[in-house]
Amino acid sequence: MRMLSASQKMISTSFTHTNIQTKASIRAGIDLNNPFFIAGILLVIQLAVALLTDSMTLTQEESMWHYIGRNWLRHGMIPYSGGADNKSPIIFLVFGISDSLFGVNYWFPRILGLIVQAVGMLYLFKIVNQLSNRQAGIIALAIYGLSLAWKSTGGKYVSFTETYAVTGILVAYYYALTGHQYKHFMLGGLTAGIGLAFRISALFGIIAILYFLIRKGSKSFLTFLASAVATFLLILFVFKALAINLNELLHFGFLDNLRSGSVTDHSVSWKLENFANAFFYTDFVLFYPFLLTYFILGLPSRHLTIWLILEFAGIVVLGIFARNHFKHLLPVMSIMCGLSLNFLITRYGLPFTKVMIIVVLAFLPKTWEPFFALKKILSGTGHTLVRGCDISSTKPPEQVKKSLGLWIRSRLKVDESVYIAGTGSVIQAYSERVSPTIYFNATHTTKARDQLFSDLRTNNPSMILIPKFENYRKHVPLEIREFIAKKVSLHYSLDCCMSGYEIYQLKQ
Repeated sequence: MRMLSASQKMISTSFTHTNIQTKASIRAGIDLNNPFFIAGILLVIQLAVALLTDSMTLTQEESMWHYIGRNWLRHGMIPYSGGADNKSPIIFLVFGISDSLFGVNYWFPRILGLIVQAVGMLYLFKIVNQLSNRQAGIIALAIYGLSLAWKSTGGKYVSFTETYAVTGILVAYYYALTGHQYKHFMLGGLTAGIGLAFRISALFGIIAILYFLIRKGSKSFLTFLASAVATFLLILFVFKALAINLNELLHFGFLDNLRSGSVTDHSVSWKLENFANAFFYTDFVLFYPFLLTYFILGLPSRHLTIWLILEFAGIVVLGIFARNHFKHLLPVMSIMCGLSLNFLITRYGLPFTKVMIIVVLAFLPKTWEPFFALKKILSGTGHTLVRGCDISSTKPPEQVKKSLGLWIRSRLKVDESVYIAGTGSVIQAYSERVSPTIYFNATHTTKARDQLFSDLRTNNPSMILIPKFENYRKHVPLEIREFIAKKVSLHYSLDCCMSGYEIYQLKQ
């Protein structure tokens, strides 16, 4: 099988000069040629970024998944009928298990995500080692591991579905690249199917693999495809056996994202602005000189180019340009950068160690958040609840929402419910109380609005919280705000005002 061009074959020449350069580093206990050592250092950096965050709480998205997962495992409330969000039931299960083991926490899902991410890093190294050599693999590994921790790629959002989907694609790509037996392509299809079950956008990476395999041979292509499809269908069968409604899965996991008022419903100008901000005003620009070098030097492998184009298309088609979505682009871009840098090192005799130092300094996450978080931990300072509802242009920090959720938990019995208007999923999760509606976090599609009104007409929660800050009025439609205000005026009395929320108690 002819995998490499004449230019790429140059990269596979002797490692003698590299070994000489790294001897001093090895003596000092720093083995730059050891992928496990490099991955270990990268994992420490990622751990600091993921766990030492400013709020050290569940994010809004994590809170939604924790709430749905907890309802599933603790109360027997099936996903979608027990809380709506546009994610796979597998991620709800991850957070439900986290709750069952450790209660409301943010660290377990993130550590689990880091472990999965580390597996992906090592398989990326193995891919580049196969395409070129060990040195190129080390460079690509360093670039990939550091860029995963960037703020612009959602470094601290390691518990999100992208982590699992991308790792599944990397493992699948490795077995597609190196496989020569049916079992290899079956294993690749298995991991691809699991990645797809976590996140539907994994389909773009899977198509890239299939493109490569169809050129490799029809038997490998069909074996991989059959394994991926069978794995995905088996997971759907398990969902069905767990009483998850597959029509609801299709609606919430896919179709609802395409409707007016959904998370993808934005104007063209909004999308263009966010496209520019994501691709040209972030750390992402660090990739471009190396990618340009890759193409100028004539290194491109067609399957890598197709992979890059497909992952880029996947982000553009979705059109949200959320930071964590860019994790899909990082593997192929890191591979290309590793190949181009290795080519330059080999052709011009550049010192590998010095090049690695420059790469690390350039791609190192530019954030002070872990240090500020560590300072808060050591000093014992943090956000506290404040009496009053001064109108602010910004919503309260997540730590305040956590404190408010804990306050609600102390005020309501286990079987009492609470409704938090707007985007209050953090409060909902930490309150450990059930919402009276499946739309416990603001969603603005027509179906969501109608379902919300229906749920609130037939259920009177013991407590309702209404935000007084500008963010609520800006992002929640007037019709929904007026409906909630009318319900409160008829059935509730104001208890207090705290940290920007009016808190109402049901009249006896």
